[in-house]
Amino acid sequence: AELALLVFQLMWNYPAVSRYVTQVIERDIGTTTEQSSTRLAAMVDYYSESATRLASSPDTGQLFIAGDPAALRAREESLRQQFPNALNVRLLPPGLVTIDRDASPPLSYAALDQMRLAETGTRIPPVEVHLFGTLQQHISILRPVMNPASNEVLGHLMVLLPNEFLQDIFDDLEHAHGYIELQQTSPGSDPITVTMQGDNSYKAGDAVRVVPIAGSRWQVAYWTPANSPVYLFSINVPLLCVVLLISTGLLLIIGSLLRRLVDDSIVSN
Repeated sequence: AELALLVFQLMWNYPAVSRYVTQVIERDIGTTTEQSSTRLAAMVDYYSESATRLASSPDTGQLFIAGDPAALRAREESLRQQFPNALNVRLLPPGLVTIDRDASPPLSYAALDQMRLAETGTRIPPVEVHLFGTLQQHISILRPVMNPASNEVLGHLMVLLPNEFLQDIFDDLEHAHGYIELQQTSPGSDPITVTMQGDNSYKAGDAVRVVPIAGSRWQVAYWTPANSPVYLFSINVPLLCVVLLISTGLLLIIGSLLRRLVDDSIVSN
C-alpha cells in the first residue's frame, strides 16, 4: 500500500514537474535575452541622444551655413573630445555620392545610404554596422544637421564607434547557456550576424526568441540548448534533489517491504 501510494504521488506530481522545467527554461531564455538587449538599447540610446543633441546645436548649423572648412574641422576635433571612445566623429556636407576609402574608417556605400535617408526627411537613420567582414567594420550613427528656418538639411553629424563595443556586451553575458547572436536586418534580405556568443551547433531552426533593438537595425536572436543533458542538469538541480529524495524514500520503502516479507516467511516456517 505504501509503494502504491508513492507511485500515485509521482504520477500526480508529473504535470507540476513538467511545468517547473518549462518555467525554468523560459526564465533562462528571458534572462539571457534581456541582459543583452538591455545593454544594447542603453548604448544605442546614449550615443543616439548625444548625437542628436550635438547635431541640433545652433553652433553646428551656423558652421555649415558659413561654409568654412577650417572651422568645420576644428568643430570635428572638439566633438571627438566628447566621444573619447569613438573611432571618429565627422561633419559631412549633404549630397555626397562618392565613397571615400581614405577616410578613417572608410566612407562606404552604406554610409551614403544613411545620408540619403536623412536627406529625405522621412525618418532618422537607424544605428547600424558598416563594412561587414573587414578590419574596418564599425558602428555608424548619423544625424542630420537641420536649418531651423527652412527645415533643409545643412549637413550630417556622423559618430563612428568600434565594433568591439558590441562584442564586449556579448562577452560579458552571464548564464548564457545557449547560442545568442546580434543580427542586422535589412528589408528583403536575411539577417546578417554581427557578433555572437555560445555554441553555434545549437543554431537549428528558428530562434526561440528574437528581440529588436529600438533605434537600430539590430535584433538579438537566441537558441536554447533544450536537448543538451548538461544544460538540463544545470537548470534542474533543485528538481534533481527532489527526485533523489523521492528515490531514496522509495528504496527505503522497498527495503522495508522486503524485510517484512522475509520476517513473515521466517515466522510461517
